[in-house]
Amino acid sequence: MRRKIEGLRANIEEFVEQTDYSVLLVACTPVEGMYVSQFLIALDEIQIDSYFLVFADPFVDAASYVDALARSLDVQLKAGSELRLRRDERPFEPVPAEVTDRRRDPSQRLEALLQFFPRLLDEGYEQSVVVGLLPTECADEEAFAQLVGSVLLHQERPEWMKRLRIVTLDPPERPQLVPVLQREKLSTVLTFRLDLSTPALTAALSQEAADPGIPLAERMSNLHQLAAVDFSYQRHADAQDKYTMLYEYYGQVEQPGMQALCLQGTADSLEATGEPAKAKLLLEQGINLCLKHDQKLQLLFLLVSMVRVCRLLELHDQAEMYAHSGLTIALAVVNAPVYVFLLEQEGDAQLAQRKRPEAIATYDRARKLAELYKLYSIWKSVLEKLDAEHARVGHDDLASDMRREWRRADDLERSGGGSKPDAHAGEPAQAHAHG
Repeated sequence: MRRKIEGLRANIEEFVEQTDYSVLLVACTPVEGMYVSQFLIALDEIQIDSYFLVFADPFVDAASYVDALARSLDVQLKAGSELRLRRDERPFEPVPAEVTDRRRDPSQRLEALLQFFPRLLDEGYEQSVVVGLLPTECADEEAFAQLVGSVLLHQERPEWMKRLRIVTLDPPERPQLVPVLQREKLSTVLTFRLDLSTPALTAALSQEAADPGIPLAERMSNLHQLAAVDFSYQRHADAQDKYTMLYEYYGQVEQPGMQALCLQGTADSLEATGEPAKAKLLLEQGINLCLKHDQKLQLLFLLVSMVRVCRLLELHDQAEMYAHSGLTIALAVVNAPVYVFLLEQEGDAQLAQRKRPEAIATYDRARKLAELYKLYSIWKSVLEKLDAEHARVGHDDLASDMRREWRRADDLERSGGGSKPDAHAGEPAQAHAHG
């Protein structure tokens, strides 16, 4: 992973500093392109000889995309002009009318936008404008390629591009622009392949984990990520072997919090392979380790796993106890979502023990806090349980109330949420803080 990121950084830095090419085409997905954007933004802090303009606006169609670029540029120019005026410098020119004129073809408007950028530079200085055309989403890859390709791909570099450094992307699985470069034998565009797919990252992490030239702590960090990849792909024996090795290493370097995470990783793997009793023993060991060394955050997530394992083993009284302990820790580390989640789990454990009044009271607290924090899945889940329980004992009015509230929660979730309600006065103040 480190080598991939270092390779990306080095290629971007070299492209920005060189003067022979104006376009760098990165073969990557829009999600991977976010790394490119972040490196460009970081370079802006240290490259005093260049202006950096990074556009991450989603691409839907060519016309709306150029509209979005023009709006983003307008915002940046106004902010920059205010700073320049305070320094008694001339403000930036406004976005040209030919860029915003929707009667013109989008490719003409994009070229006018790019030709405008060098006019932002101070005269008499060897500066360049670095432009990132890196949409975070691309609904029409072919249309995006047609737009940027019609403006950026040339047999010879146009004069207006010489003070520009433009970074854009091409999807690696369905390349649109790289084949044009190859077919037309264009030598005016640099290319770079960025592959952050799971197989590629796994291979990179494996190489780095085995490289003695990399510091041991970093190699162990890579091994930890590989263990998580093994777990996600259900390679549980491999995951358990890695977590065991990591547990021993973190014990040698006296990092009990990391040891606890390794115990949880092994326990989760054992649970997934149908061995919850063995998982419980490891979780108990991890909980004791966290208590001894005051590792509250790791303790919280160990308790979440323990509640789940106890429910699988039908140890509902222990599940209730661990859930209640988790509530105390969630308050201490100010993690409201986990607090509400554990409230629901505590209610489930109480109901499984036929402690109906306690379960109803716990569910009521959970639904009010879930509404407060707009945790819609928990809110609706608790309402369904309250509806079923009220209906079971013949409290039809209360069950009907729960169904109405469920519909309201569902409407809010579909609409993107509503206004934030007042905090529930009966809940501890700490539970109302965001985690």
